Formats: sequence, structure tokens, C-alpha cells
Amino acid sequence: MLLIPPFNSDGLLPPGDYAVTFDQLRKSALVMGTTSRKFSSNWDVQWRHQLVSNLEILTRQLWHIGISDVFADGSFAEAKDHPNELEFPSAFRQSRSNGAPRGIIKLRKDSSHDSN
Repeated sequence: MLLIPPFNSDGLLPPGDYAVTFDQLRKSALVMGTTSRKFSSNWDVQWRHQLVSNLEILTRQLWHIGISDVFADGSFAEAKDHPNELEFPSAFRQSRSNGAPRGIIKLRKDSSHDSN
């Protein structure tokens, strides 16, 4: 089952909410890139891993205090080699570069961390 679809022709995550665990996010094309070089030849996997690790620390703290719904987007959800950030989404869910609608990642707890 494809949890996060490939980037669309504009280099954006297609509109929608994609619920994934941190492990699933780390294995996705958003971090690992794609076999297609249409968008990138210098995909910064290490940087994207660091962004996810930082977000995981913050998200687990939010879950611990009772905030259950945490979403992420920013240029991380675009086909950019080295994204500027991984941020909490805006209400408009649009690309800053061209205004096109884009998808949002909803972070969900995996079963190994449900007790945290």
C-alpha cells in the first residue's frame, strides 16, 4: 500500500492528508527521494532525515502532553533537493512557489510508542 504518493507534475505532494508513522515517513520518497530524476539529482537525504528526527522529538513531546493531531508540511513536501524547513501546515495548504494545492503529512503514533 502506497502511504505517500509520488510528487505531482509540479513537484508537490498531491492534495490530501497522508497519515504515516515516523518510520514510514523515513522510508518514503519525501526522505529517500525517488528513482525518477525529473525533479532532483542532488536529493539531500541526510538533511531530510535530520528534519524528521527534529520533528519527531517535538511531536513526541506534544503527544506526551495530550496534543494528538500533529501535521507537517513546508518545502519538505516539495521536490526540492534541500528543503528550507519542515513546518506545521498553513490553513491554505498551498505551495509558496506557485500557489498550487499540495498534500500534508499527518503524523501518527506507531504501536511501539503508544504508551508514551
